[in-house]
Amino acid sequence: MKLAKKMMCLVLAMALTVAMPVTPASAAKKKAPKLNKKKLTLTVGKTAKLKVKNTKKKIKWSSSKKSVATVNKKGKVTAKKAGKTTITAKVGKKKLKCKITVTPKKVKNTATPSPTSTVKPDTDNSVPKVTPTVAPTVKPEVENTPATATPIPTGIPTATPTATPVDNSLKIVSMEIKDSFLVQITLNKEQELTKENFVVKMKRFQNGKYNNILDISSIRTGDQKTYSIGLDSNTSEFSVGEYVQVTITGLEETISAESIYTEMEDKTEDLQFSVNIEDELDNITVNGKGYCTILSKTLPEGISCKYSNVESCIQFTGTFSTAGVREGTVVVEDELGNKYTNNIVWIVGGEEGIALYVPPMYAMTKENQEVPVSASYQAMGGSGSYSFSVLDDEYKDIVSIEDGYVSGSFPSGTHNINIKITDTEDETITSTFTWKVDIKTGRTISVKIKDAKGNIIEDAETSLCFLNKNYDDLYCSSISYSVCGEETIALMDGTYQFEIFIGNYNCILQNFEVSSETTTLEYTLPVYNVVLSSTLDISGVQWYESTDSDNYVVGDIFYLKNGTYTLTGKLIEGMKEYILQTEITIDGENTTANVTIEEENNRILGALTFETSQEVTLKDDFVYYSFTPEESGTYAFYSSGEDDIDTYGELLDEEYNLLSEADDTETSRHFELTYDLEAGNTYYIGIRCYGKDHIGRTVELSSYGIG
Repeated sequence: MKLAKKMMCLVLAMALTVAMPVTPASAAKKKAPKLNKKKLTLTVGKTAKLKVKNTKKKIKWSSSKKSVATVNKKGKVTAKKAGKTTITAKVGKKKLKCKITVTPKKVKNTATPSPTSTVKPDTDNSVPKVTPTVAPTVKPEVENTPATATPIPTGIPTATPTATPVDNSLKIVSMEIKDSFLVQITLNKEQELTKENFVVKMKRFQNGKYNNILDISSIRTGDQKTYSIGLDSNTSEFSVGEYVQVTITGLEETISAESIYTEMEDKTEDLQFSVNIEDELDNITVNGKGYCTILSKTLPEGISCKYSNVESCIQFTGTFSTAGVREGTVVVEDELGNKYTNNIVWIVGGEEGIALYVPPMYAMTKENQEVPVSASYQAMGGSGSYSFSVLDDEYKDIVSIEDGYVSGSFPSGTHNINIKITDTEDETITSTFTWKVDIKTGRTISVKIKDAKGNIIEDAETSLCFLNKNYDDLYCSSISYSVCGEETIALMDGTYQFEIFIGNYNCILQNFEVSSETTTLEYTLPVYNVVLSSTLDISGVQWYESTDSDNYVVGDIFYLKNGTYTLTGKLIEGMKEYILQTEITIDGENTTANVTIEEENNRILGALTFETSQEVTLKDDFVYYSFTPEESGTYAFYSSGEDDIDTYGELLDEEYNLLSEADDTETSRHFELTYDLEAGNTYYIGIRCYGKDHIGRTVELSSYGIG
């Protein structure tokens, strides 16, 4: 019956194809699909509608971070919490993206954006040991002048103890709100404190009460004088424009300090817009503090702009009359003197002219090494179908252009790559663009990471994350390394926030200086070696704490802090699934532990026969059904069910080798997979879901023959 229905649809489709008139290319140019917005800023709770122009195909919408903003199947975006995300509209094989910035709900009489930099909280109070070499490589102290905490008006002191000052008594001498999840305080002398000693509160009004008690997730210190207090990002967050109080309790005296979170800093945005000749230009939202004005502007001929304080945006007038790449800069200043620089690129296309733009790329590499670079290109105009060629002989074998990206590996130096774009439906329509790639050589630093016993950690990876305090550094604003044993890394000169992860331990230090005197970074961590014993190959198993599924370690050798742990893992071997468990106790020594098998499950749930269906309960891993065709031919397998369910399918041979895999169709999030099968052979069709929200939901898995 299924096959009959498919054949009937095929006959109808062929009939419609014959009946429809064909329009010559010269009579109607096909425009490429495009989003109505490339960038949006929303306040928490607000919504906006995204639309894809120039298409009648079904659009699949998705959000890279649903906790920040969601999008429904009609393109309606809903802001959930402060942060950044990217909304993607998938039209066939083409992906269109819109960058979304979500700011907190505005406080009365203020207009302030939410901070965007966050520091991952930690749950450890241990202090790592830093070994300096030529010069101290890590300086775990904080500047005395807060960058984001400003004095509270009308006489309320900032970072001033409320207890009566007594000579030699403990005092908070400075307080700095680092971002929406982290505050730092500095004491006048050393004092051992734990999470239980701290209380963090927030209020909205200057004369109000501190009724909002925030949840603390971690306390860190490098010297027992400067303490970093991290909030639980799931339940608590500092809001721009609100007042924050830190109180230390449990000592002879209770002391506190307070400040207002204003996040005063200049911002620079690089924006690109694809437009057609004679199209109106999109506005640009600027979330300044209070009323704003345009401080300076440099715009292409025929384009002008003004700032609207009613809509909080830069409004453009004028249109472009010819195809090409146009650039402009608009600087906006708010009431507090903060400057918002908008560097704008318009990629202008038309029916008879095309334009190509690839953003310049800047990167850092180790000495005598190449670095891979990839940039998303934007093309506009003509038929929307293009071919590309690299004009420079020296880069023809280095640079590739496919799937919306220009990529290549480059040594240190400045590279100017000339790229020609041609309309495939009219090869007389061409354009050329020069892509700039600038690579600098970083300073080489030898890294030695040691465990609590003083041994270099050689049998597990340690993650090192460096955030440049000069956020505008083009070559190394942030970079991460995974090191195992004694290795070298590269960094540009500067001051970095440095975070280190291994097992269930992580620690942040604020000031890591890189200069001509920096040659070695040695770090001793309060972690111990754990070796697991099992009859199974568990080298790739991810182990989760039973009480906290977000923390995990990997493999049969890893490192943990002192403590008692119950770890659970899952192992897939062929069509067997094993649920594993181990009990570990660490008390100042390296340890070994045995692994037990708690469950053993078969991943083959049954057999699928020709033109029948099976009801499947979805998991985040594949489940399989065997399929043995009676006749050789082309067969199709597909899932069906509710429209919002997103499935993925794969086909294995009888030895479980992957033959084919499939994702969405052009009209559905359900998969459909076709393959030529041999009669009498057994195959396995696998199905899984994308996203935890779909686990436990049911779909139909079906098959039919094509011929």
